[in-house]
Amino acid sequence: MFTTVLICLALLLYKRGILTTKERISQMKTKAKKPVVITMIVSAIAFVSLGYTMYREMAIKEPYYTENEYEKMRVDYEKKYKKYQDYAQPRIVAANVHLDLFPESRDYKAVGYFTMVNKSQQVIDSLFLPYGDNLKEVIIDKGYQTVYNDSVMDFKILKLNQSLQPGDSLQVQFTTQNEPNTWFKNNSFVLSNGTFVNNRQLFPSFGYTESMEIRDNDIRKKYNLPPRERMPVPNDEKARQNTYIAHDADWIDFETTVSTSENQIAIAPGYLQNEWQKDARRYFHYKMDSKILNFYAYNSGTYEVLREKKNGINYEVYYLKGHEYNIDRMMESMQNSIEYYSANFSPYTHKQARIIEFPSVMGTFAQAFANTMPYSEGIGFLAKIDTDNPDNVDYPYSVVSHEMAHQWWAHQVIGAEVQGATMLSESLSEYSSLKVLEQKYGRSQMHKFLKDALDSYLRGRTYEWKEENPLMYNENQQYIHYNKGALVFYALGEYIGTENLHKILRSFVAEKAFQEAPYTNSLEFVVHLKKHIPANYQYLIEDMIETITLYNNKVLDTKVTPLKNGEYQVDISFQVAKYRTKSKGEEIYKDKDGNTLEATIGKDLVKSLPLNDVVVIGIFGEKTKKGKYEYENPLYYSKVRVNKIKNKVSFIVKEKPVQVGVDPYNILIDRDSNDNRKKV
Repeated sequence: MFTTVLICLALLLYKRGILTTKERISQMKTKAKKPVVITMIVSAIAFVSLGYTMYREMAIKEPYYTENEYEKMRVDYEKKYKKYQDYAQPRIVAANVHLDLFPESRDYKAVGYFTMVNKSQQVIDSLFLPYGDNLKEVIIDKGYQTVYNDSVMDFKILKLNQSLQPGDSLQVQFTTQNEPNTWFKNNSFVLSNGTFVNNRQLFPSFGYTESMEIRDNDIRKKYNLPPRERMPVPNDEKARQNTYIAHDADWIDFETTVSTSENQIAIAPGYLQNEWQKDARRYFHYKMDSKILNFYAYNSGTYEVLREKKNGINYEVYYLKGHEYNIDRMMESMQNSIEYYSANFSPYTHKQARIIEFPSVMGTFAQAFANTMPYSEGIGFLAKIDTDNPDNVDYPYSVVSHEMAHQWWAHQVIGAEVQGATMLSESLSEYSSLKVLEQKYGRSQMHKFLKDALDSYLRGRTYEWKEENPLMYNENQQYIHYNKGALVFYALGEYIGTENLHKILRSFVAEKAFQEAPYTNSLEFVVHLKKHIPANYQYLIEDMIETITLYNNKVLDTKVTPLKNGEYQVDISFQVAKYRTKSKGEEIYKDKDGNTLEATIGKDLVKSLPLNDVVVIGIFGEKTKKGKYEYENPLYYSKVRVNKIKNKVSFIVKEKPVQVGVDPYNILIDRDSNDNRKKV
C-alpha cells in the first residue's frame, strides 16, 4: 500500500528534462488526474488504517513489553513468589480430559477433571496458581476463595475453604479456551489439518514456576539475585521428589474424550473405547489400562492409516495423503525396535504403538508419549532415502527407533529433576537406537553414525554458553546427552560385550521401572554399572561418565609386507593419549598423584594422563561393490591394551589391506575424528 502511494507520487512528479524541485511540484496540479489521486488517497488511508489497527491489536488491546521490561518482570516474579516454592501442593493422580477441537475456526475448548492428593506430610491450606489467558474457570470440590491475584504476572493464590490434610484428596476442574482469533493474531495452537498439542499447553499446574527465573548469572547479579545452577545436584533429596518431566504428578490414571471435525481422526494416548458422530462432529473416547506420566498429547487430521498386527501388538501409522513415502520404513522400525528392546531390556508394557504425523510448521521433531508418538513431516514423512547408499542416514528409521526407546528410557525408568537425568533417558534411548540400526544395516555401517555423533559433540562443546559437564552431571545439554551419551554406551558395549551391558541395563529397569519418589539419579546408575563392570574396564566409567576425558589417538605410520603364502603382514605405529578438561576447558595431563606421560613424536611433545587403556585396531581391504555403491570391507578388528603414548603392533591378514585405523569406528571421545585412519 505504501509502495502504491510512492508510485502515484512518482507519476505526479515525473517529467522528462532537467527541472527544479519547485517546478516539479508546481506541475503536479496539471498531472493530478482523478484515477491517480484517488488511488493514492485510498492507498494512503488503507496504509495508515492497517498500521493503526496492527498497533492497536499488538500494543493497546494487549500489553506490549520490551525485552528489558520482560526481564524485570521475571526478576519481580522471582522476588515476589520464590518464597512459595517449597510450599506443598497436591499432586495429580488421575486425569479425565474432554477436549473439543474446531479445525475450521482453529479454536478449542478443554475441560480437565483432576483428582489430586496431598502426598506431603504438611497441611495444605492454599494453592498457588500460575495461569494464562486461556484459563476460564477453576472449580474445586472443597471450595476456595481467591485471596490474591497478580494480573500482570498471572499468579493467583487460592485459599481452600477446608484445608487438605496429608493423604486427603480433592477434585479440581480446569476449563480452558482460546481467546478469539483475529486477522492479526492466532490465539490457538489448532490447525486446519494436523493439530498437535500436549497437556502443558492446555492446562495450568499448581506451584511456583521455576522456569520463569533468569538463568544467566551475570544478569542475575545485576538485579542482586543469587547465582543459579541450571539443575540441582544428583543427590538433592528435595529435587528427587519430582521427575524431570513433571512437578505436579507422579504416575497417573488417564482417560479422555476428544472431538474434532467429522472428516478428521483425533488421537490421544490410550486405547479407543468408543467412537461416534454427533452434530457433524466426530468423537473419540480413549482410556489407558495402566498408569502413565502426566505427559500426554492430542493429534487431529484427515489421516490415512497404515495398520499391522504382530505378536499381539497393534501398530499404526497415521499420515496425510500424499505423504506415504516412508510409512513402511517407519512401521518396520516400530516393530524391530519393540522386539529388540523387549528382548534386551524388559517386555513392552502396551498392546499398541502409533506414529502420528504433524506439520513442520509446529516444529521438526518427534516426541514420545505413552504408546503414541507424534512425528513431524519435516524429519521423515517427506524424506527421500536411498538405503543402498552407504553414506546416507536412514533418519526416518532412526528417529522412530529413538522415540520407541523412550517407552523404556523415560516411560518406565525416569530420572529425577537433577543433573544427569537425561543420561537415563536421552543417552540410553540414542544408544538403543544405534543398536537397532546396527541390527538392520550391519556393523560396517555404524562408522557414519558414530563419527557423526562424535563430531556433533565436539561442535557442541564450542557453543557451550555456561560450562560443560560430565555425562553423569549433564544439565539437559543436548550435545552431551544425545551425542556423547550414545558414544559412551556404545563403547561400553564394545568393551564389555553388548549382552553383558544389556544384562546390566535389564536389571536396572527391573529395579527402577515405574518407581515413586524419590526418583532415581545418575549416581545410582553409576553405582549399578560399577557393581557389574569388570575391574579391567572400570576406568571407562571414570573417563566417559564421571569426568570429561578426551583422547588424542592417531595412526602414525604403516607398513605392509606381502608374505609367500599370499597373506600380508601389517605393521602399525600409532599414538594413544588422553587428557581431562575442567568445565571451562582447562586441560589436565596429571592424575591425582601427579603422574603423567610424555613422548616426542616428530617435532611435537605429546602429553597424556597415565594409560592402561584398551583401544581397537582395525584393518580394511578394498571396498566391496554392491550395485553402484561401495561398502567398507573390514579384514581385522582387535582390542589392544596400551600403557604408553607411542605404540606398535603387527597383524597378519589374508587380503591386501588398503587402510588401517586406531579406534577406527570412533567409539572413543577423540578430539579429532579424522586422523584415526590412514591409507597404506
